Parts: sequence; C-alpha cells; structure tokens
Amino acid sequence: MIRKALLLLGVLFVSPLALQGQTTMLFLDSQPGDYVGAGLQQTFTTVDGNFIANHNAANGVSIAFNTPGFSHFWYVDVAAAGGALLSPGVYEGTVRFPFQGPAQPGLSVAGDGRGCNTLTGRFEVFEVTFGPTGNVVSLAAGFEQHCEANTPALFGFVLFNSGAPVPPGLKLTLAGCTHCHAGDTFTLQAHATNPGTKSISVEFKLGFRLPDGTGSSLFGSLEHLTVTLPAGLDSTFPILNVPWPAGVPAGVWHVEGTLLEVSLGKTFSRDVRVFDVAP
Repeated sequence: MIRKALLLLGVLFVSPLALQGQTTMLFLDSQPGDYVGAGLQQTFTTVDGNFIANHNAANGVSIAFNTPGFSHFWYVDVAAAGGALLSPGVYEGTVRFPFQGPAQPGLSVAGDGRGCNTLTGRFEVFEVTFGPTGNVVSLAAGFEQHCEANTPALFGFVLFNSGAPVPPGLKLTLAGCTHCHAGDTFTLQAHATNPGTKSISVEFKLGFRLPDGTGSSLFGSLEHLTVTLPAGLDSTFPILNVPWPAGVPAGVWHVEGTLLEVSLGKTFSRDVRVFDVAP
C-alpha cells in the first residue's frame, strides 16, 4: 500500500531538472512556539534587500541581511569548534555564537529584534569557500536552532553566492490515530516545499522505529524512491492511510521521513513524528 502512495508522490513531483546557478537567499521555517522565527515561514532574496558575508573572528562565516529601511533584518553566524576553519560537514551540539567553548561549534540565527539567550542545535555546511584574503566567496548551510532548550525549532538555510541546490523541506503530520489500537486508522501526510527557483532531484525515504529503537518495514516503509521537486513547490500529499495492525509491540513509536541529495547522499531535510501503540 505504501508503494502505491510513494508512486503517487513520485508522479506528483515529476518535473524536468534545471541547471543550478549562483543563489543568495535566507529561508526561515519556524515551528509554532519558536520565539525567534515567531512561527512563520519566510524567504528573503536579493530582490528583498542586501546581503553581506564576513569571515568572523571564530574562523566561521557571519551573514547579515536587511531590507531597505530595515523593516526586516537578520543575522546568521556559524563557526566550527576550536576556531577551526569552517568547512563542509555536519556540526552537532552547537551552542550560541560567540559564546561557544573550545570543543563546541557556534550557531546564532537572530533578527527582527529577537534572539536566543542560550540555544542548542545543529547545522550542516554544504558549501563554503574563502578568497585569498580570507573573504567569504560562497556559503550554503542549513540549520536547526532551539532557544532556551525549548522544543519548538527554527529551521532554515542560508545561501550566499552558492551553486548548491536550494534545500527543500519536509514536514510530516499524523492526521489519524496518535494513540493507536489495532484497527484504528493511521494516517500520515507529508508537506513538501522547494522554495528555490529551480527543480531539484531528491531521494525520499520513510521508516518506522519500534519502541526498542529497531527499524520496521511494517508497511514496506523502508522503501525509497527518487523524485523531483518542482520549483516553488508547497504542497501536502497523503503517504499512508491504513488500519493499524494487530500484534505489534506496544509503546512509543517513531515515524521518520527524510529527503536526501541524490548524488552525494547528504540529508536536506528530516522530520520525525512520535505516537504510541496501545497494548
């Protein structure tokens, strides 16, 4: 059944690929309750205002954006641990820049008069290049930020003169049971976005984890397929609408969706939803 749903998803996503050019933009996807992003989804490009990139004192990159008249203004700072030169890779366990310790990466996304006092999060650098004088030539980075150890997150990415694809987004919604008994309707929806101006090819994966943490192919959900997200996509698609089966372990389950960059295998977007199964 999930194979049919995924095939439908693939048909809906089909669109020809376009060549990637240089892009400068800031995309913010704030969950309800996130203070900095105010629960909004916002996109800013060079049409909206001015971007400035600096090689910061921690050997990382700082991006500043403002609209004319400063009706909107945002700052993104990223730095590797220990003052190492920022390079492509995943940076876990980040704390607020510039107050990170020697073994901690630094991150800060603030703007429109709002920022975190303390934060936890992660970021991934897809592309970064520096010029001969240390000037920032290009940057492509995605981030996840939680203020004051709160659950709601600010997700997003920043691109500066980057040839990397604009990262798409994925959000899962449990529209059926969340405390599931055998026979209850389990309904899963995916909200996919591609805020870029070009189509992008991605690998879509869906999987379940049992209460003991092991993976499950209960609905054939460990299958995956390659799809193309058209430019400007912002749509919700049904993934599963099935009766919950009997005889499976009770407890807390996780369902995880992932969008991967096809050629490099890098994670563009990941979302997890938690539900429980009754004995």
